[in-house]
Amino acid sequence: MILILDTHPLVWLLEGSRRLSAIARRTMGNERNGLVVPTICLAEAKYLYAKSRIAIDHGEVSSVIEHGDRFRVCPLNSAVVFKMPVSLDIHDAIICDTALLYDDLYDDEVVVVTKDEQIRNSGLVKTVW
Repeated sequence: MILILDTHPLVWLLEGSRRLSAIARRTMGNERNGLVVPTICLAEAKYLYAKSRIAIDHGEVSSVIEHGDRFRVCPLNSAVVFKMPVSLDIHDAIICDTALLYDDLYDDEVVVVTKDEQIRNSGLVKTVW
């Protein structure tokens, strides 16, 4: 399974936060599942740290992702933008786009890990929370 991570599940996983749901923690902890981080999530994590809303800084996030075998970063490029649904706000749309792109490119189940109700209720992608 390929997991596309929203910002908060990514941060909460790295912080070891109890705010991460048990299902999300178990799914993300499964070594067979790949973890894809859209670049928008890296930007949001950096912003949230600068506003003192999360405890883990951009350097720590980047280091874990760079050194973790299961992590891949998906850049925001024209392939992602092409699939972007306009029914969601831009941040949520980019996360969904990434899932839609991976679903087209890989022969594996693609699931977005998110607490975001707009993404979960959109019906555009499979989600876990």
